[in-house]
Amino acid sequence: MLGPTQRLPERDDQTRRALAKTRSGLPNAGTSLALALLLFACGETPRPDPGPVDGGPVDGGSARDAGVDRDAGAGRDGGNPDPNALCPPGATLSYYSLVAPDPLPPASALQLPNLPNGVDVIGADPEGVSSGVRLDVCETSSGPVLAGVLFHVWGPQYYVPDATVSAPTMNQVQHPEGMVYETRFPPDRLSVDGLAAAIAGDPSSLRIRVMLQDGLLFQGHDDFVAVASGNVSSNSIVYNAIYVVVGAIVPGNVFDDLECPFNEYPRTASFALDTASFDVRYCAFQGGGETEGYRIEHLTVTDTNAALAPAEQVPFVFEGAEAVESVLNYQWNHHNACDSFHLALPHADYAASTAPLAGCGTTVPNAPPRRWDDPPGPVLFRLRYHGGAWVDGAMASCSHYLYCDR
Repeated sequence: MLGPTQRLPERDDQTRRALAKTRSGLPNAGTSLALALLLFACGETPRPDPGPVDGGPVDGGSARDAGVDRDAGAGRDGGNPDPNALCPPGATLSYYSLVAPDPLPPASALQLPNLPNGVDVIGADPEGVSSGVRLDVCETSSGPVLAGVLFHVWGPQYYVPDATVSAPTMNQVQHPEGMVYETRFPPDRLSVDGLAAAIAGDPSSLRIRVMLQDGLLFQGHDDFVAVASGNVSSNSIVYNAIYVVVGAIVPGNVFDDLECPFNEYPRTASFALDTASFDVRYCAFQGGGETEGYRIEHLTVTDTNAALAPAEQVPFVFEGAEAVESVLNYQWNHHNACDSFHLALPHADYAASTAPLAGCGTTVPNAPPRRWDDPPGPVLFRLRYHGGAWVDGAMASCSHYLYCDR
């Protein structure tokens, strides 16, 4: 985690998305791979209308209905071995990250060999969202030793020298930051010079070569490091990208405070169902075709309805996916057609479903029912207070509650 003086000012969600696009200027390889793997037919099978679920116990949000698995994102679960296993006994693992200099140097100032014309210079994002580079360094009695490089522009790639392999291997591996493409290679494919001076504040002599067909070249300058990808050998590089990442080396893990795991993107939404206002923060990911999967990480609901007591009209805040899912049952579907949710609070229930689009997926219990052959239209919602009768409504000019403000 980088210190406050090494961070950019807080950004709203729209600015963050714009920065992610303008800094990289490139599609995300992890997203592209997910798209290729998850594409499937757009046809939907007609389903019987399940009808409304009135009366009986309120669905508290624990049930999960059939349809697209909304937990298909990378998440933050374990699976990555102890990071200290990278280091020999007696050594400790330290993280160093690149942070963009201000202003960015022009391409003409880069001392990379045979740099082609038209290369884009990308500043390493201090928040690790649109781009990021991390050096995993073992602090040993004889000095620092490079144990791994996490490089994230086209998609997260983790390079690890491994004495147990005789040839490079590549696998998708779960890390705390999300799924990464981990390449392990024989240690003789790694060349490092000037590392101790670089992490001490003088990067000018730093030279790192990850000598692979899809390798990396680090070139130190007086006050920043340039990182290029390509087919790297001991004395040459054939560039395979139109960008070079630049940044100053600072202590800390740039990926330690991500809002969402790799290949997922932070989004916010605000909408209202009658007198109830909702503020949502979620992580979005490619769900197949023209589908946006999402995992809700934050929910605030405030309702000023006269049927509620003053203590029930205050904001109710749920932070973290587990807290959200303790009260909210929600479902996203292919093409986000007929997405739905049911929020069950002790004093009120809120449920909504979105319009059909090239079919209709499953809706959760208590949400307004939808059919595959319904005409396009606005979000339908239902409210009830203190277990009373449901009151139906519609969100005019909005076909999906998460996208009304886009």
